[in-house]
Amino acid sequence: MKKYLCLFFIFAIAANAVFSEPLVPQEYFDMIAAYFDEGRFHEARALAERAVNLNPKDKTLHSALGNIFFRLGYADLALESLNRAIELDNLFSEAYNMRSFVFRLLGNYANALNDMNMAILLEPENDRFYANRGVMFLRWGQFENALADLNKAISLNNEVSVRFSNRATALFRLGRHEEAMADLNTAIRLDSNNYIAHSSRGYINFLHKNAPHEAILDFTEAIRSNPNHRMAYSNRAFLFSLLADQADNPAQAEYYRSRAQLDEDIVAMLDGQGE
Repeated sequence: MKKYLCLFFIFAIAANAVFSEPLVPQEYFDMIAAYFDEGRFHEARALAERAVNLNPKDKTLHSALGNIFFRLGYADLALESLNRAIELDNLFSEAYNMRSFVFRLLGNYANALNDMNMAILLEPENDRFYANRGVMFLRWGQFENALADLNKAISLNNEVSVRFSNRATALFRLGRHEEAMADLNTAIRLDSNNYIAHSSRGYINFLHKNAPHEAILDFTEAIRSNPNHRMAYSNRAFLFSLLADQADNPAQAEYYRSRAQLDEDIVAMLDGQGE
């Protein structure tokens, strides 16, 4: 999601630079975009608020500020900024897209879906909007709807790894395991650091292919991409323990148990960091 939010933010800044009245110096836009890209959201906020004061009728600045507030976790302020952007232009599809994230954060799922529907109505060929609505459906357990939207997003742009790993989740939950595996392979081909795809492939390799060694390799790759991926350590520990119980000799069993214990210790450490 961060990648898409950043892309939208840069789009908004670029659009403003080209089309707005020259009320805000270009350096503001460049610095806001740079701060946002670097994750320096408090500095981006300060500069964006100053820019809004210079040009309070600029819809892209209000949307950008709403995006920054969202990244800071200030849902009410984000909603206020995005509402203002839509008041200034009720056909501003990117603002509806961004506001849907805020509504989800606030638990207002009906409004979140309405905003995504509006964004798609305004830009029916925008692949990101279908991908975002597909993720919404996925999280709500509406797997057929999620599959339809992710199919559409991929048909419009088939170079985004996370769309294939998300579609794999929908396919898996619908019992279409071979198709899910094919999507996970594609997701990993597009981005070898997609740790969710590696982890999901590990589940399928173990649960539906009875291939614990292949699953261990997948969870190991997930950990390589994300060293704090708790579930990958936990699942790999379980598989090492399983292999220890199935070992042909005591030395092999002891090796697998020691590997399992190492992963369990890391899980305990990560749990401690989360307190």
